[in-house]
Amino acid sequence: ARWLSGGFGLFEGAYTDHHPGTDGAVFAVRFVDTDGHRTLLFERALAPATTPADRGTQPFRVELPVGVEGHVELAISAGPSGRNAFDWTYWNRLTFELPRP
Repeated sequence: ARWLSGGFGLFEGAYTDHHPGTDGAVFAVRFVDTDGHRTLLFERALAPATTPADRGTQPFRVELPVGVEGHVELAISAGPSGRNAFDWTYWNRLTFELPRP
C-alpha cells in the first residue's frame, strides 16, 4: 500500500448531550517498522465542543513509507485536560490505496 485514508472524529453526543462533556481528543497515525521504530505520519487534535469545524467526520490521507516493512498504528489520546470522560471517538472508512501503474 502507498497511502492510508479514512475519517475520524467524536460522536455528537460526546459534546452536545453532557456537561461538561468531552474536551476533545488527539488522533495519530504512526508507521512502525520491523525494528519497532515509530514514525508519526499524522496527528490532529479535535475539540468539537468549542470548535465547530472539528465536528463531524474529519478526512485524512497519509503517505506510507516506500520499501519499508512494518505496520500502521492508529492511536487516540485524551484532550488537553488529560481526562477521557465522554471521549467517544471513532475511525471510519479506512482504506489502503495502492499506487497506480
